[in-house]
Amino acid sequence: DIPILSIAFNKRIAEEMKTRLPSNVVAMTMNALGHRVWSSAIGKRLNIDTKKSYNILSSIMDDLPKADRLEVREFFSDVLKAVSSAKMRGYVPDGKFQGARRIVSEAEFFESFEEEPSGLFISTVNRILTRSIQLAYEGSIDFDDQIYMSTIFGGTFPSYPLVMIDEAQDLSPLNHEMLKKLVTKRLIAVGDPYQSIYGF
Repeated sequence: DIPILSIAFNKRIAEEMKTRLPSNVVAMTMNALGHRVWSSAIGKRLNIDTKKSYNILSSIMDDLPKADRLEVREFFSDVLKAVSSAKMRGYVPDGKFQGARRIVSEAEFFESFEEEPSGLFISTVNRILTRSIQLAYEGSIDFDDQIYMSTIFGGTFPSYPLVMIDEAQDLSPLNHEMLKKLVTKRLIAVGDPYQSIYGF
């Protein structure tokens, strides 16, 4: 029997798969896979901080001039959404982390916004991402980092001749990059475009 990787959409489904699938099939979520790969890459046990970006932004605001602090406060939640989106799309601030395999450039990432972001917005996103990446090398990550750091910053992935994945319509550009690292021969992807949660 060939080794098979079955990628589940969430942890509950992965646990259920483990009880039903034969022994040659490994069932995991992408996040669990990325977590394991990044932990191995840096040789450290990882600590999940779900408020990581929030805490970084709060500390950045403390150092800003009053006028800038007031402006950042107005787009606080939008900046945090942008940071999460940057990680899902594989954006790394230009001129930083030369070994990173970025998927989109700064221009491509920020031009995709409905409204053109201000210079302060862009610089704030870049500062959060830069500090977040530094902390990830120290072992502090959030859920987005599990896939972002392992895929963009050089983790060593296991490879499988056959990979199966469900809910393929919800895969981000970064998920596609991760899949390329996992599959050696065949990929079976199942999805429904009418159920896409990123369709907006």
